Amino acid sequence: MTPITQTITSPTQPRPDVTTATPEDLAPDAWSQLEAHITAEPDMQTYPAHLLEKRWRDGLASVVLHVGQIVVYVGLDATYNDDSRMRLAAALNVAPDALPCATVYKGVSGWTRSDWRRRGLGVKARKPLYDSVLGERELYLASTSGVGAVPLWERLGWQVISWDGYAHLAALEGWYADFDADGLASRFYTPGVGWETFTPHAPYNGPHVSPFAESDHDWERYAHLGMSSVALAGALNASFAAVADLETWRQAVVQAFPPK
Repeated sequence: MTPITQTITSPTQPRPDVTTATPEDLAPDAWSQLEAHITAEPDMQTYPAHLLEKRWRDGLASVVLHVGQIVVYVGLDATYNDDSRMRLAAALNVAPDALPCATVYKGVSGWTRSDWRRRGLGVKARKPLYDSVLGERELYLASTSGVGAVPLWERLGWQVISWDGYAHLAALEGWYADFDADGLASRFYTPGVGWETFTPHAPYNGPHVSPFAESDHDWERYAHLGMSSVALAGALNASFAAVADLETWRQAVVQAFPPK
């Protein structure tokens, strides 16, 4: 598999064009420079250069280059796969075959260099990656506060879904607690991380909303859950719900993905 690599061909255009590149087009210090850039971002998890490169070489990341340097990096990591299915089955005391065979991905290290942001490169980096990785049994699941990543999801043809309507599946992303009288929650549990306190949001539990069509939706009130396939999301959620009630399922997720 050739790692997914593109390079900018029209840097002066407001929304630059890209074309396919090769690993040999990367500058010798491209990965160390990328690590340094990501480390400098206050809200991003840091990964060493060799892990960023390995994810790319394994087909789970995409890069966009400009004069040999990485200006866009998008990675994927599996939250549910054969390994975590075994751990969840053990936590639930059921046979692994009781849980569906599938892979659920989340985004990791999605980064664009500051001088290239808001120029359409995020979609151009993501589309070949998602086209390569996501299939009939592979799902992308993500959440965002406010409008956040919803415009990007829309451009990819993805859907906003209800946290409560897909609660078992959503637990792989996390769940909210400490609701106030207005329905806002100030704490969120992230598998593998634990409880964190955030600016209060209400988990959105309505139908799909579009940032390009819905003028009266209170985007900043809600945290939105999105995914790449409604059909697969529904099937996985139903399969998980058939094995355990929601509280038991969440406790199994806590055991299978202990805080690091």
